[in-house]
Amino acid sequence: MDFNYKEQIAYNNGFERRIERLENNLKSAQEHSNNLEAKINQLTSTIEIQRHWIDELQQKHNTFIENEETIISLLTSNEDGLRKCFFVRGRDIRQPKAIQAIDSRRRACFWSKQKRKEMVEQSLEESCLEEA
Repeated sequence: MDFNYKEQIAYNNGFERRIERLENNLKSAQEHSNNLEAKINQLTSTIEIQRHWIDELQQKHNTFIENEETIISLLTSNEDGLRKCFFVRGRDIRQPKAIQAIDSRRRACFWSKQKRKEMVEQSLEESCLEEA
């Protein structure tokens, strides 16, 4: 290629401008890459925190289920335990006079094991809802 001096300078200036544009593009791409990496790190830490909370909630849920099952099994299988549950201030609340003092919704529950179990489950659910 035969270039005269002015054409050579113009040709070189064109290359210099292209090189500058490429360098600027490279810098902006690196900045963008750094920003993306920071966002990925932030999301990763957020995910780890959420996994920790999920694990903790799962443990609490499992503990609650175990406690609920223990209470229900105690109430339904242990007659002595049930008998003790029916004594309030030294009075057997299964006696007719004592039962009249209990509201009608709860009164029916004391006569059937299944009803007692349902009542315990309901009160546990209500207490969990109140805590939530």
